Amino acid sequence: DVIRRYLRAVANKQVPTDHALLRQIKSLCSRLPALDSTGFREEFLQEQNNALLITYISTITKGIGAANEVVDKFNVAFDKHSRRRGIF
Repeated sequence: DVIRRYLRAVANKQVPTDHALLRQIKSLCSRLPALDSTGFREEFLQEQNNALLITYISTITKGIGAANEVVDKFNVAFDKHSRRRGIF
């Protein structure tokens, strides 16, 4: 944000042009990976797939936990019911 504000100020001639600083900004921008490259797309898709996989595994884990609670409650209710039959 600071760099963008500086560049706007230079473009609007609110701040004197510092060519050394502009070269440093250009150098910094050229170090950033290109967003249109094949490598970036592959890595981005891999990260996205990993995030989705973690989400799916989390959802499945929650579902299994809920099913386990239902089974536990059923077992408690079934055990109480079978004990009553045995007593009478």
